[in-house]
Amino acid sequence: MRTNVPEKVWLGELSCDLTDETIDDCSHDVWDRTSFHEFRYHDSNDIRIFFQNLTTAYPNITKMYSIGQSVDGRQLYALEISNNLSIYLLTVEPEFKYIANMHGDEVTGRELILKLAEYLCNEYHAGNATIRYLVDHTRIHLLPSLNPDGFEKAFQFYKEFDMVIDAYGRENLHSVDLNRNFPRLNTIMYRNEIIGGKTHHLGYGKDTTNYVPEPEVQAYIEWVEEYPFVLSANMHDGDLVANYPFDDVRSFNGRPSYTMSPDDSLFLDILHEHIRNLTLLCLQDYDYLHTNCFDITLELDCIKFSSESGLEKEWVDNKDALIQYMYQIHMGVKGIIASTDDMPIKGAVVHVGGPGINHDVTSTKDGEYWRLLLPGTYTKTVSAEGYFSKGFVVEVVENSVTPLNFVLSRREVP
Repeated sequence: MRTNVPEKVWLGELSCDLTDETIDDCSHDVWDRTSFHEFRYHDSNDIRIFFQNLTTAYPNITKMYSIGQSVDGRQLYALEISNNLSIYLLTVEPEFKYIANMHGDEVTGRELILKLAEYLCNEYHAGNATIRYLVDHTRIHLLPSLNPDGFEKAFQFYKEFDMVIDAYGRENLHSVDLNRNFPRLNTIMYRNEIIGGKTHHLGYGKDTTNYVPEPEVQAYIEWVEEYPFVLSANMHDGDLVANYPFDDVRSFNGRPSYTMSPDDSLFLDILHEHIRNLTLLCLQDYDYLHTNCFDITLELDCIKFSSESGLEKEWVDNKDALIQYMYQIHMGVKGIIASTDDMPIKGAVVHVGGPGINHDVTSTKDGEYWRLLLPGTYTKTVSAEGYFSKGFVVEVVENSVTPLNFVLSRREVP
C-alpha cells in the first residue's frame, strides 16, 4: 500500500469560510452534467464551484484539493481524476498533470483544462473505453491556474475593453514572472557536464544564494516533490509550438563551449561568470532536472487573451491531442524495485543504455519507477546504495508499457 499521500488541504472537508475571501456565496446546486461547462472565462470563484460540482456528481473518480495559495491568498485549485482515490494501492499507476495560466494573461489552457475535466468525467460515466482506460490506469491531476492573481488583473481589463494589452497580468502580484522564478539547476547541470558530476535529480536550492521562490512557485515545488509525476504539459499562449526541456532560448541560449582544460584557472573564471549571467530556470526544465517528470510547454494560441467566442474551437482543435498526450504515459517500462526481503527500495537509480540517453529515473518511497521509452531494445541497469546492481535487456513494443520488476540483494557490511 502506498503511504506517500500528500498532506494537502482537501477542499471537500472545508467549510465556506476557509476558501477565498472574495467568495460571497458558497451555495450551489449540482449542474446538468451535459451542459454545466460554458465556453467563457471562469474566475477563481467559478473554478471552485465547477470543481465542487464535479466532485459532487462523480465522487468515486474525482477529488478537489489546493496545492497552496497565491500572493493575494487565492487557492491554487487542482482536481485529481482516478478510479483509485481513497486508498493508494501499489498498482504502479503513473501520475500525470496538466497545468496552465502561470502567465496570467495566457488563458486558453485554463479553459481547456476545465472542459477536459468535465469531458473525462462524463465520458467515463458514459462508458467510453478510451477514457475508462485512462482513468482506471492513471492518476490525472489538473491545475487550471498557477497564477490566479495575474488572471484576475487581466480578466478585469478584458471585461472592460474586450481585449487585453500585451503582458498585462502576465506576472504575479509581486511583479515576478513565475516561469523565470525556479532555482538555477541548469547552472549546476552545465557546470557538471564540463567538470564532472550529476546532471539530473539535482538538489533544490543549492545553486544560488538567498533564493526565495514566489508563493505560487513554492507551492508548485512542494507539489511535484510530493507526487511522483511521470509526464506533464504546461499550457501557454503567444505562439503555436511545443517547447521541450532546454528548448526555450530565454532559459539558456546554448551550452557553453570551451577549449581550455578544466584545470585552467581562467577556464573556471569564465565558467563561473557565464553561470552567473544565466536567467532563472523555467518550469519544464526544473521538472526535468529535479524530478522524474518529463514536461513540455504547449503554446496554444498566437493571441494571449483571445475572445471568448473562440474557446469552443480551441477545444475542438485540441481535445484529441490532449487525450493522446496523456496516453503517452503508458509507454516504455514500469515496475517495482525491492530487496530480497520484500522491502521497497527508495531512490534506486534506473539507467537505460542507448544512443543519446543520459537521463536516469529514480524509484519512489514505495519502490515504484516509470521510464518513458520509444519502441526498441534497451539495456537497463538498476543500482542502489548498499545493494548489488542488476541489469536486464528489455524489449519495448509500440503502444504498450512493459512491466519489469527488480529484486536487489544487499551487500554484506564488512
